Amino acid sequence: MKLLTYNVRGLGSMAKRRVIRELVTKEQVELVCIQETKLEVMDRGLCAQIWGDSDFSWLAQPAVNRAGGLLCIWKHDLFKVSASFSDNGFLGLVGAWGSDDVNCVIVNVYSSCNLEEKRIMWASLLQWRGFNQSLVWCLDGDFNAVRGLEERRGISTGSQHQMREISEFNNFVTEMSLVDIPLAGRKFTWLRPNGQAQSRIDRFLVSHEWLQVWPNCSQLVLNRDISDHCPLLLRCLVQDWGPKPFNVLNCWFQDHRFPAFVKQSWEGIHIDGWGAFVLKQKLKALKSNLKSWNHEVFGDLRKRRNDAVQRINDLDKKEEEGGLSVGDIEERKQLLHEFWSVLKLHESLLCQKARSRWLKEGDQNSKFFHSMINWRRRSNSMVGLMVDGVWEETPLKVKEEVTDLIFLKRNLQQIPGIV
Repeated sequence: MKLLTYNVRGLGSMAKRRVIRELVTKEQVELVCIQETKLEVMDRGLCAQIWGDSDFSWLAQPAVNRAGGLLCIWKHDLFKVSASFSDNGFLGLVGAWGSDDVNCVIVNVYSSCNLEEKRIMWASLLQWRGFNQSLVWCLDGDFNAVRGLEERRGISTGSQHQMREISEFNNFVTEMSLVDIPLAGRKFTWLRPNGQAQSRIDRFLVSHEWLQVWPNCSQLVLNRDISDHCPLLLRCLVQDWGPKPFNVLNCWFQDHRFPAFVKQSWEGIHIDGWGAFVLKQKLKALKSNLKSWNHEVFGDLRKRRNDAVQRINDLDKKEEEGGLSVGDIEERKQLLHEFWSVLKLHESLLCQKARSRWLKEGDQNSKFFHSMINWRRRSNSMVGLMVDGVWEETPLKVKEEVTDLIFLKRNLQQIPGIV
C-alpha cells in the first residue's frame, strides 16, 4: 500500500500537475490526497493529467472563492469506494481495499487556521467516526496544528492560545483512537519561503485497527518543490532485514533452573578456532539451546494458563457432584500454583515487550495495552537512513551505512580531544 498526501497550494498550473504526476509514477502511488486545489471546478481530464493514465477513480470537494479545495484520486480496481462523506475541511472515502476487501475509511483533511473552525471540524469527524467504529481509519492531510512545541521552529511558541490548541488537538487524536506513526526523512513538513519558520502540520493518523491489518506502516517526508509543504508518503512494506536479534526474557531469571542450564550449556559447547570466532559460534549455539529450553520449560504460556484453569474448574465441578479424592485435592493445589506462576511469567513477558508502567494499573487484554506493545515495536524499528541527502531503505545499503558510521565514530574517538 502506498498513499500520498500533498498540500500543493493550487492546481491551476500545468507545470504543477506534471510534477505531481511524475511523483505519483515514481513512487507507484495507489491513492493520492491533495489539499488546496484552489479550483472551483475539476473534471476527469484534469485528474488524468495528475494520475498519468485512465486506471483511476476520483472525487473532489471544490474550493470556495478559490480557497481550499480537496481532491482524491485512486486506482479504481484496488480501492472499491462504496460511499463518501464531507464537511468543511475534509472529504472521506469509504470502501474495500485490495484483494482482501478490507473495509476502511480514508479521509483527506485540510484544516482552517482558526481554532474555533478546527473544533467544528474535529467534532464532525468524531461524529463520523462514531458511525463507522468497526472500520479501519486513516486521516491524512494538512491539519494546521502540531502535537507539541518541538513540532514548530522559528515561530513564537508557548503562548496560552498555542498550548490550548496543542492540548485540544491531542485530545481529538485520542478520542478518535488514532496513532501518529513514526516519521522518516525529515522533521518538518512545512517551511516558510524565507526559511525562518518550520512546522510539522501535515501527517498521517491511523487507527489501531488499521495497524492490525497493515502493521508495517511508516510515513516518509519527501522533498518539497512546487509548494511550501512537503509531500508525505504512507507505505506499508515488509523488508527482509535478515535474522532477528536474540532477546533474553526477564521471566527466565524467575526460574531457578535457568542459571544452571546456561552454565551447563556453555561448558558443553566445544568450538575450535581463534578467540572471536569461538565466542561467536558458542553464542550462536547457546542461542539455539535457549530457544529449545524456553519451548520445553515455558511453552505456550497462554495455553498453559488456560489448561490449568480448565482442569481446576473440572475438579471444582467434580467436588460439587460427589467430593474429591486426596489425589484430586493435591492435584488442584498444584494446578493453582501452576496457574499463578504462569500468570506472573506472562505478565513479565508482556511488561518487557511494552515497557509500560500502565500494566500495573490496567487490563493486559485491552486494546490500548497491546497497541502499546505494537507502538514500541514500530518506534524501535529502522525503516531507512538519509545517505548523502537521499533516503535509502534497502536493507543491505542501510546495514553498510550503519557499519561505516560505527567505524567512523571509533576512529574519531582515537583522535585526542574528540569524544
